[in-house]
Amino acid sequence: MIRSIVQRTGAKIDVDDSGLVYVAAVSGTSAQMAVKIINDLVREVKAGETFVGTVTRMLSFGVFVELLPGKEGLLHVSEISTYHIPRLEDAFGIGDKVLVTVKEIDDMHRVNLSRKRILDQLDDLAKDPEFTEQVAVEKEREEKYALFPKSEPSARREGCAQAR
Repeated sequence: MIRSIVQRTGAKIDVDDSGLVYVAAVSGTSAQMAVKIINDLVREVKAGETFVGTVTRMLSFGVFVELLPGKEGLLHVSEISTYHIPRLEDAFGIGDKVLVTVKEIDDMHRVNLSRKRILDQLDDLAKDPEFTEQVAVEKEREEKYALFPKSEPSARREGCAQAR
């Protein structure tokens, strides 16, 4: 992990026997980037935080999004959009960046995410340089999702309604 941080930032990193981490770099920007990566490795995710994460896995009920190095959360299909998402593959691909908020951390320490909850905050989030670029992507996604066919009741539900 240290080699990866050194390669990405150009900073020099030393960890002493007590666990204290020293970061040195030619530029302040490189040092700040290395410190941020290290802090993200050791910090915990909190409910209410917003992240630009990366889709790592796709299942039938949602996608897993890496928020911080080695820290993932589940974005359930019901939390993607206010529009119906017929197939997850139509919404995301592995490696896609996505803007999400931490909805909750349950008793089993699972991180549950929502994209839908921050859609009405996109203009405010765009003011933060960390999110500006991704907000534009999310607005385009919503336009695409609006064009998806509306959900239709399943045949089973129709049959139940007719039987009444």
